[in-house]
Amino acid sequence: MSGNAKIGSIEKLKEFRARMLLAKDSISAALCEASADIQRIKVWLSQEQKSYWQGVYRKRQEQFQLAKRNLANKKNETTMLGNRRSCIDEEKAYQKAKRLIEEAELKLKNIHRWSSIIDKEIYNYKSLVQPITNMTEDDIPKAAALLEAMVISLEKYADYYTDTTESVARNGQEEETPDNQPEQDGEQ
Repeated sequence: MSGNAKIGSIEKLKEFRARMLLAKDSISAALCEASADIQRIKVWLSQEQKSYWQGVYRKRQEQFQLAKRNLANKKNETTMLGNRRSCIDEEKAYQKAKRLIEEAELKLKNIHRWSSIIDKEIYNYKSLVQPITNMTEDDIPKAAALLEAMVISLEKYADYYTDTTESVARNGQEEETPDNQPEQDGEQ
């Protein structure tokens, strides 16, 4: 076993640690942004769209009831001669109102269906992303702390080794040339 450790570059460890922490921040930001986007979509679908189409449904239901009454009134009307009046326009209005209310009902059913689907997908997404979240919140900070401790230990070792080597070199140099004593002013 060799007596000296071979330390390549402590600076590379420091650089790796810094990049790892930057990656952690980037990953965390991306996860937060994705979660915010998911929440926006969920709110848009389950609140905004739902309330919009509920309002549309109520209005269309009123229009449908009005068209239905108008059609019934027109069918019951007779001319002075006892003939029935034409109710083609009222029939068209009734059919249009009926189609519009069916569309609003379909939209509300789809919103309910898609809200259930998005809830399941959010649950699946969270379970898939949880390991990444754990890594960014727990593992990377622990690894960064471990790297920091390693860097400190290596720096202390390198300083100790450098001081010891310089001391041995100085001691060896002084022994080789014992007459290397500092000159005193005025003694020549």
